[in-house]
Amino acid sequence: MPLRTLPALEVAAISETAAVSEVIGLSMLAMSALPPSFRWKADAHTIKDLLTEFCIAEGVRYMQGLHEVAAVFAYIEAVRSPGLRGKPQCPTTLECFKMFTRNFMPCFYDGEGFVILHITLLFFRQLLLYHLPHLHNQLEEAGVAPVVYATPWFITLFAYKTPLQVLLRLWHRYIHRGDPTFVPFLAVAVMELEKQAFLDAEEDDLNFAVDRTTITSVEKLQDVWAAAESLHVRGSSPPLLPLCHQAQLV
Repeated sequence: MPLRTLPALEVAAISETAAVSEVIGLSMLAMSALPPSFRWKADAHTIKDLLTEFCIAEGVRYMQGLHEVAAVFAYIEAVRSPGLRGKPQCPTTLECFKMFTRNFMPCFYDGEGFVILHITLLFFRQLLLYHLPHLHNQLEEAGVAPVVYATPWFITLFAYKTPLQVLLRLWHRYIHRGDPTFVPFLAVAVMELEKQAFLDAEEDDLNFAVDRTTITSVEKLQDVWAAAESLHVRGSSPPLLPLCHQAQLV
């Protein structure tokens, strides 16, 4: 049916969907940068349709990194409905995607001010200084800023570069814990486990060493989680209380 024969509201809805889909389609070129564990299991058309429906339903703009989160839910649907491609067949997929991001990924709802992301990065920086002062100072002197290497961790909840089967286990633990302010402690735990490698690295190699850091195995996930739990207990000491409280309020 031609657009001119449709009611104005329907035309507007179609135009909005087309506009959002076009933006996401251009951003989907980043799919080539997805980890191998995602690229062969997540259908790009399903991810694009899922993202389009999500952005319109939630009233948010597409944000870089959102496709990596959507890829997980597209994979889960593919496992449940093998052989199907394109628009998600199960309404539960979109609903789960929406609820997960609302509860655990507030950065996607932060708008252009990125207030939540800035507070999270500040909290992470203070945690790093408090628990790993030598590493913090070395990174500062080398110009390796948290905004560069830690932002993908916080925006995607470690979907960035983490193998899929490890990520699913991490998210399972995270959902069970139910505390969205725990992610900076996980990030510091990742840094703590790699601390010696960073301290031993030449200044020119430090940025690369930090950027490639991720949780590569289930065994490493267990170590990171245990370290984060320990940091969380120690992080409740007086110097960090104001930032902890601020992060919880957000």
